[in-house]
Amino acid sequence: MGSVRLRRAALVLGLLVAPPALQACGGGGSTKAASSSSSARTAPSSTTSSTVPKPDQTPKDAALEAPITTGSFQVVFHGVTVPYVPTNNFDKPAAGTVLVTVDTEVKNTGAAVAEFFADMFAVDNDNRVFNRVSSGVQPETPKGQLAAGTGKRGLVVFQLPDGAQGPGLRLVFMPDPEKEAAYVLPLVAGGTPPAVPSVGDSDPNKTYSKGEAARIGDWGVLVVNGVTNPAPPEDAKYDAPDAGFHLVVLDVTLFNMSKQNHLADDFDPKIKDPMNQSFSTTSKRTAANTYAQRGMQDTVPPGFGLRGPVTFMVPDASGTGPLTMLVQFHSTGTAIMFALA
Repeated sequence: MGSVRLRRAALVLGLLVAPPALQACGGGGSTKAASSSSSARTAPSSTTSSTVPKPDQTPKDAALEAPITTGSFQVVFHGVTVPYVPTNNFDKPAAGTVLVTVDTEVKNTGAAVAEFFADMFAVDNDNRVFNRVSSGVQPETPKGQLAAGTGKRGLVVFQLPDGAQGPGLRLVFMPDPEKEAAYVLPLVAGGTPPAVPSVGDSDPNKTYSKGEAARIGDWGVLVVNGVTNPAPPEDAKYDAPDAGFHLVVLDVTLFNMSKQNHLADDFDPKIKDPMNQSFSTTSKRTAANTYAQRGMQDTVPPGFGLRGPVTFMVPDASGTGPLTMLVQFHSTGTAIMFALA
């Protein structure tokens, strides 16, 4: 069997195959079911009340063979394989991509049965986010219920485009984004990922250019890296835009300048066309979504920037000319504008 594109999975991994357009062999399925795996992520609650001190959730360093204790679980990362070469053709990655595995062990050190529920994702040197993928790679990812005193050990699998596996590739482990800091394990040493830009208060009367950092809300800094207009759908059948519409995809990085975990859903991005019509994001996928996680929807750890595509569906009548993105912070209602020309 030829190579296939593996499918994302957040917490529950199952046997899924890629859409026909991305397979080198027969079979297939839609990408709709995996349009976003971050829906399974634990979303931190809104900012803690101003009367309660906010915890410092700055990410902690993780290392191989160094146990991490979270609740009744102990997590140990034993090793990293970059690239991982599967032993069967079914798990062979598509051309232009590589697999990365993290040998992970989870033990229940408590006195009762407990279910391991935590988030892990990879971030490359450009801050692009990659979720775990479902696969037949064995031993399988540790997950599910564990009896007291027992454990599971297996491989957490990521699929990355060539180049993402270079220096600066990191694993981010978030045991409980609401209560605990993340842990960061270097997968490939070195690298210099973009740091949080130093910015002052944003001007709501200004339109920020591509590549220009702007503060949004009380914790975010946003950069629009690029725009594709129109953008082809990832799957011609399931991701095709509605009649009379086309897809526009933005490549954005959202940084967290605070010391607490925050959910990118605090922000509401929209596109405004030259006729002042506004359009919200769509779950339809473009080629930019093939491996990178969708942007502006993840929990962002302090000091981190997470980069990914944000997709909109706009009328053909809007043309392919100048567009503007407005990003509104829910708690203040203030909108910051970004030029997309």
